Amino acid sequence: MLAQEIQEDLRFQVRSWRAQRIGWVAGGALLLAGAIGLFGRGPLSSALVDSGDGRLSVVFERLARHGVPAQIEVHVAPESIDDETVTVWFDREYLDGLELKAIVPKPSAVRDGDGRTAYEFDVASVGQDGFDLTLQVEHDDIGPRGGEISIGGGPPVRIDQLVYP
Repeated sequence: MLAQEIQEDLRFQVRSWRAQRIGWVAGGALLLAGAIGLFGRGPLSSALVDSGDGRLSVVFERLARHGVPAQIEVHVAPESIDDETVTVWFDREYLDGLELKAIVPKPSAVRDGDGRTAYEFDVASVGQDGFDLTLQVEHDDIGPRGGEISIGGGPPVRIDQLVYP
């Protein structure tokens, strides 16, 4: 039996290896981007903003997904609480792009006015840590979103998000 000569195309193989390496690098980059939160939920996505005077701070996801549950955590400092009530204002336009699943704790009153919605909370015993409020939401709109949150007459805190499909 005679040995058959195997045909080689070295140029094709080099191009194929190069394409494989590019694919591996691109796949690894996507995996790393997802792990650090580029597509939502991760260190790159999580944000903390405050009012500058320390009276109000908000933790939220800068990069969110449409239809996926998300949380907005609002912290009110103890010096901002008077008469054992806390009123937290949200831009109406911002809330219109959300489906509000839950507010913890539940507000004692809700008021609309001046393009804002106010949630009022009875705060019977506020410790030295202040008052914490959690909104469980799902985004209805896709694209850039933003709004302001404020307490009483204090300065507003601006939150900006990008909602992916």
